[in-house]
Amino acid sequence: MYRTFSSFILRWIIQPVLALQKSALALTQDEWEKTIKINRSDELGELAKSFNICIDITERKKVDKILTDYNSILEQQVAKRTLELQREIAERKQVEVALLESEARFRLLAEATFEAIACQRNLKY
Repeated sequence: MYRTFSSFILRWIIQPVLALQKSALALTQDEWEKTIKINRSDELGELAKSFNICIDITERKKVDKILTDYNSILEQQVAKRTLELQREIAERKQVEVALLESEARFRLLAEATFEAIACQRNLKY
């Protein structure tokens, strides 16, 4: 009778408490995937459910932090690339203005010249 009673206490009370302790120790080692599997409707079952909820909330907070960090990194990369593109656009606009000015000067020179200009390839001197 004593053996049956002690076996009952071992299975019903001590094993769930040891499972909670094991999971708590696993959490201290950053092993967040170790949830407690106690399917009971008493206080130990409620404690195990609460413990698993805390694990889930903590894991979600970690994931949110990682996502926030990645988002910040991506925003910095986008800002940097945007600045590079804006500089490139400004540089191209300067080149375009210079080309238009050069074309206008060439056109004025060509219109002001009464003599014909001939270009010949393969000139030998």
